Amino acid sequence: MNDSLDAFELQLRRLKPAAPAPELRERIASALPNRPATAPERVPAWREFLDRWIGPTPSLAWKCAAAAVAIAVLFAAIFISRMEVSPASSMGDVSPRFNDRMQGTTAAATENSAPSNYQLARAESESQAVLDEGFVHDETGALARRVRMQFIDTLEWRDADTGAQIVVSVPREELFSSQVRAF
Repeated sequence: MNDSLDAFELQLRRLKPAAPAPELRERIASALPNRPATAPERVPAWREFLDRWIGPTPSLAWKCAAAAVAIAVLFAAIFISRMEVSPASSMGDVSPRFNDRMQGTTAAATENSAPSNYQLARAESESQAVLDEGFVHDETGALARRVRMQFIDTLEWRDADTGAQIVVSVPREELFSSQVRAF
């Protein structure tokens, strides 16, 4: 480099900072609190994420957007639950039977002996829950993953002549178990 700059840098290296005056040390000590310093609380990661994208307090626009999404999901759930399946085939002279809870007997849907015109109007299976029970040991002692699925099956029959309808809802549960192999 330059010889004049090298000499200047050498002089700068020889300089040492002067000690502060005792009055300055006393003023600084009196201004500091006597209690120990505390570390700031750690903010959860989900809160930092929300603060980064939405802000510390969500605006009215974000609240309205969340409400619109909630309403859309609600209407979609109502629409899907009211969807009907067209009948696959007619039930013929078979009249649906129901259990008479008062008498404890099984009786025909109509009291007279005339054949009814009940036809299957709707058949649906609605999933209620899917529960992952994780890894379990099956009867042989092998490791398996178990998933339990719960449904409600609904059948609806309608009489074309009288407009009467019979709706039967039955809970159903399926248990799936698949063996786990180590590679």
